[in-house]
Amino acid sequence: MSAISSVDYPVIPNTPSVSVIEATEYQPSNQYILPVECNSIKYNPINGGNFKKGSMIQFDIRPQKDTWLTGAKSSLNFTFKAKPLANATTTTNMGIYSTHIGSAGCIRALRISNGPNLIEEINHYNHSQSMLQNCFTSTPQMRSAPTLFDGLLGGTSDSTNAGKATGKKISAATDTGSGTSGEAGNVPDLTCAAVDVSIPISLSSLFGPAATKSIPLGMIDQPITIKIYLTNDLSEVYYSKSGTNVATNYDPNTSDYEITNVSLECHQTRFSESVSSLFDNKKEHTWNIQQLESCTNNVDPSSQYEEVLLSNTQYKNVKSIMNQTWYSQSTPSTVIYSSVMPGLYQYQVNCNGMPVGSSHDIGNNILSSLENSTALFAANLLSIQRNSIDAWHSKSQIMKYGAYVQGSFSPYNINTSTTVDFPANGPSVTPTCLTSQFIYTDEDKPVDACAFYAGMSTLMSKDLSRELVGRDFRGKQITLQLRRFNAVSNTSAPQILHTLLHIGAKIHLERGLMRRTA
Repeated sequence: MSAISSVDYPVIPNTPSVSVIEATEYQPSNQYILPVECNSIKYNPINGGNFKKGSMIQFDIRPQKDTWLTGAKSSLNFTFKAKPLANATTTTNMGIYSTHIGSAGCIRALRISNGPNLIEEINHYNHSQSMLQNCFTSTPQMRSAPTLFDGLLGGTSDSTNAGKATGKKISAATDTGSGTSGEAGNVPDLTCAAVDVSIPISLSSLFGPAATKSIPLGMIDQPITIKIYLTNDLSEVYYSKSGTNVATNYDPNTSDYEITNVSLECHQTRFSESVSSLFDNKKEHTWNIQQLESCTNNVDPSSQYEEVLLSNTQYKNVKSIMNQTWYSQSTPSTVIYSSVMPGLYQYQVNCNGMPVGSSHDIGNNILSSLENSTALFAANLLSIQRNSIDAWHSKSQIMKYGAYVQGSFSPYNINTSTTVDFPANGPSVTPTCLTSQFIYTDEDKPVDACAFYAGMSTLMSKDLSRELVGRDFRGKQITLQLRRFNAVSNTSAPQILHTLLHIGAKIHLERGLMRRTA
């Protein structure tokens, strides 16, 4: 392996252990050079080695001279073990199943900072991951994408790579029927095996598949800190099922999960000091990134018209808005990632009282035939291309495949005891969190939760030959209007309306520190 020799750029001797030539964007002329070393290294957490629900995992990546870190190739490695426990009075057998986003369900939030500067923060991480993979994955994509290992991957003959597959049975007991485990007082066996996991830090623009630029560890003065916050809600990690259509609860108070053997594996490239001196070491570097921001509101599912004021929208470059729901009072041990919007037929996003998209609302107004009224999902896939690619590269959703089945509730087709599939006054069944009645003929198969979303592209430029630029929402009031036609009881538990914004931001590397502007 050789480099191009010239007067200004010296030839670096070949190194037997190096098998790749890499280029870096930090070179003024972007010519190819040979690294001295190119390998993967592992960072261990600095705050312990055993983590349970509600814990925080912290990594510190310290400055290293003449070294670049490729965030797109980073992966999070750990051993995961679910620890569900039944009450002493519980005698019903049940199976324990992983959620459809697998081990990523453990992650409640992700926070990345450099010294005192916050670079990236993804709240409601697992819910955001769930929505993106439902919107932008398909079976052909998942089968063709290169796979990292998530320990919840199915190993039986009916396992396959499918974007809509939801979870895998992870408990050891074979009998998940609705009978008892023996005499009264006998506690069912809910033991789950420990599994080794390797997944990317998904949805991040610095340490996930969406990362677009290597991080120059030799140009920063303070460590990069990565904090991963683990969820307290076990329903976001695993759920229980007894028989084909019965929800049986493990004890959510005493149950837990355990994460051990944690490491962050990163790909680094190191150059010699003479080569590093050729890089552009000007005082400031700037590059574009794509990030996700969340805001939440309580909404009444029985309300026919909702106008919701969105918070956390003060960004310069908002490219699209996506919305999903879940229930604030959830039945423990059931599938929590369901998103239902009963009877939704129209929606609109307003900026200072004016529609952001077209002048007419998205959807149609045929109240007499809501089952044929589709509330269109109009988010522009190109506007969130990096994060959508990130979602189906993350592989945390690759689980044992169960045939696609609807959950217990569909806003346009309710299975009632009458001969009418759709009530004249719209949906009347409250989706009580959410797939608690599984309606599936095989008790050993996982189930697929309801997934209904409302979204909109907020791009200003549709010219694909140019950079896709979003709207400037700074100093403006952003509201979401939802129009629904249903007969849901007004005593229903409130829904959490989760709004996910895709924004364009910039990273500035200046005087040894990285900072973000959005």
